[in-house]
Amino acid sequence: MELLKRHSHRERKTTWAYEAQLRNYLLLVAQKGLQALEPLSAFPHNIELSRDWHVFLDTMRSQTEGDGKERWALAGVKEDKTALFLPKTFALGEARHVPSDVIKRSKQQARDVYGIVGIVGDIHSHPRSPTTQEMLLELLERFNTQQLKAFFSPEDYFSILKPRANIAFMGVVDGPYNLFAFPTRDTQDTKINPLLFDQYAFAGYWKREIPDPEEMNLAIAKRHAIALYQGRTGENLTRIVTK
Repeated sequence: MELLKRHSHRERKTTWAYEAQLRNYLLLVAQKGLQALEPLSAFPHNIELSRDWHVFLDTMRSQTEGDGKERWALAGVKEDKTALFLPKTFALGEARHVPSDVIKRSKQQARDVYGIVGIVGDIHSHPRSPTTQEMLLELLERFNTQQLKAFFSPEDYFSILKPRANIAFMGVVDGPYNLFAFPTRDTQDTKINPLLFDQYAFAGYWKREIPDPEEMNLAIAKRHAIALYQGRTGENLTRIVTK
């Protein structure tokens, strides 16, 4: 297993503030498409989220913890593509996934009710039972302070790597942590061949190759040049990189 490191203290610790950098970057991608993606090397050490974003993520977290079911929501733009839209309600899924027809209806509602013409990214939640969460967090905080504490599934990664996946980010609310994945300009060089991999084949391959969820997340992010960020609820996102 490769060692996981945050940027060293010798490296310049850049920060994207939400209003000045992150928001403008996401809107630029919405306006110009994937050609506006930044290269992996350009992504900063920290990313700040706005108060509205933290409220949005914590509301999703609270609802998921309440009934143990996943939620899904999009971040989108209207016709003028000058502002990001975050919904007030979430698509309700099941314990381990949000069905595709539920997501499809949510997208249609965003178009019909709110006039959303483009999706910039999406966010979903992963339930954790209180007992498992408490035990896991205790161990992770004590022995694993620099490593991943939230995880995407390989199916999640496929959703941003598949052909015609034109989104700038994906986020997951997992216990008390937020994890964000940003495809980069370099990701375009590692696109999945649809003749070889569909969602099930992609997930099966990675689950066979690397059963451990942390190692799997890091390996997929490295293989596909994805910028990976993690932050505790209410805090900034910090970039996680493999060396």
